[in-house]
Amino acid sequence: MLKKKRVGLIQTRGLGDIVIALPIAEYLYRQGSEVFWPIDSRFLPHFVSSFPHINFIGVDINLVQEHSLEYFYSGPHKILEELSCSEIHTLYSHLGTIDLGNERYKNSLTFDSYKYAIAKVPFEEKWNFNPIRNFERENHLLGMLNLKSTDKYVVIHSEGSNFKDFEILLKDNDMRVVEISSLTDCIFDWLTVIEKSKAGIFVDSVYANIVEQLNYRLPKSLFFSVSNSIHAGF
Repeated sequence: MLKKKRVGLIQTRGLGDIVIALPIAEYLYRQGSEVFWPIDSRFLPHFVSSFPHINFIGVDINLVQEHSLEYFYSGPHKILEELSCSEIHTLYSHLGTIDLGNERYKNSLTFDSYKYAIAKVPFEEKWNFNPIRNFERENHLLGMLNLKSTDKYVVIHSEGSNFKDFEILLKDNDMRVVEISSLTDCIFDWLTVIEKSKAGIFVDSVYANIVEQLNYRLPKSLFFSVSNSIHAGF
């Protein structure tokens, strides 16, 4: 029996960047590779059960200094070398003063298409995004929020953002506002809440990435994201 090729990915954080790159890992797996991916250990609950084909490895900030070179690059690289990965793809386009090469890609591609080009994965795979869903947890969250099938509500995620002018965005809408919070330890537990909502506002958010990559399953006209510097309305 032929031994599978081992491929490693380097992208320790953040949640949105990992979500953008998850189809890369899934594509490489479908092509017959074992995929190993060191990520911040605090992020493991978000991804281990939702993408079980990928070998996520926790990078513990109790053992390495957060935001250090060891955290972002040298530590993950060492882990992947010790696992005998024959290919290691560093998905960052910029990392301090380190020369990552690929200047042509960095200067000509968007940050998301850069990741796919580096890994030699077709960019259209970005929308081949298939987290394994836990509907028991998703429905439990609906109950925690006291949401019923007939409720009309807007779902909002603004954590870590300075953008708070939701009254501008919601001025013509008489709907309940449901804010995404840390009620669960898995970002994908919110999928049913998002799908059943009448609209969504996601500010510089991993949820904006999720909604974009699941766009074909969600009502496109009712969801949008805004940055901290942009005001948008219905």
